[in-house]
Amino acid sequence: MVTVRVAVLAGALAASVLAAPGADAASSVAHSDPVWWPLRVEVKVDCTMHNPGCSHHHSFWGVDVVPTGQHQGEPGKTSHAAVYAMGAGIAHIGEAHGRACGAGGATDFGTWVWVDHGGGVISRYGHLSALDIRDGQAVPVGARLGTIGTTGKNSNCDVAYTDIMLRRPGMLGASVEFSTRGVGTTDGALFACGPSGRQVWPAAVVRGVSRWDLVPAKTVIPAGGSTCLPTSAPADPAVPTTVKLAKAATASLRASWSAPVAAARADTVRVELAEYHPSTKAWDAPHHERWVDVTPGTTKTTFKKLVKGHKYRVRVSVHNAAGWSAPNSWVSATAG
Repeated sequence: MVTVRVAVLAGALAASVLAAPGADAASSVAHSDPVWWPLRVEVKVDCTMHNPGCSHHHSFWGVDVVPTGQHQGEPGKTSHAAVYAMGAGIAHIGEAHGRACGAGGATDFGTWVWVDHGGGVISRYGHLSALDIRDGQAVPVGARLGTIGTTGKNSNCDVAYTDIMLRRPGMLGASVEFSTRGVGTTDGALFACGPSGRQVWPAAVVRGVSRWDLVPAKTVIPAGGSTCLPTSAPADPAVPTTVKLAKAATASLRASWSAPVAAARADTVRVELAEYHPSTKAWDAPHHERWVDVTPGTTKTTFKKLVKGHKYRVRVSVHNAAGWSAPNSWVSATAG
């Protein structure tokens, strides 16, 4: 049976898979890009999308890791290995009571959690046995999220492992490769705390391999530390202000906003557009919206081919070297 160390109502957990905090609730939360290796124990790499030595490659970007000596499912041999947040953000529980090993299917992630890092960027951690967060909790980089287990697996129930994945935009968006420069770039690496401080893994621990996707199966990765993690909240860009949404041409709306302040050293502005559906009386589910990236000097963008007479809403986030700002509060208008 899965042990869950969180105080939330079970009925609210299923809905949390797609839940996202409102802009006002998130405005004081620090966000940072998911650029840190999320393990502290020695592990073996199993499968990725392309790595040699794997007989069942993923159809998505991500990596499976097996803590060495951390067995689950045998009497007296419970995993104590944990996963930690790859960046700061808002933690969510995808499933608090995942099915036991052997009962899940090929796409079942058992007990799992995800962290919203802002700008629609999500990190996900699957097959856990216990959770250490509550849904909607703000977490710093390196926060303990849960314990690695075997839930959701359909075989090998005596070995605990977890899969680690990044997605954009949101849990239902496309998987993306790891990167030390944040989602949107693809150097394929992550930062980790090694004996000499911050290192770039896997290059620093696997000779001749610079991308996690290409680490051969069964490669042993040493235990990482936490002493080099950021100790203060990241310097998020300011929440965008004076955001407007107005009619443009037929079936079009133009979003506009103030240019990011120079001190933020912004590199990307991300615009999110959601549609209201009269038939269901609901807005697009979080991360089902349209997402457009523009350069920091741009202060407007036009959304075309909208449904005439339908109501839409927009919000804007800004990214710099630290991560994403919180978005502004939603601004709405009706397509003419």
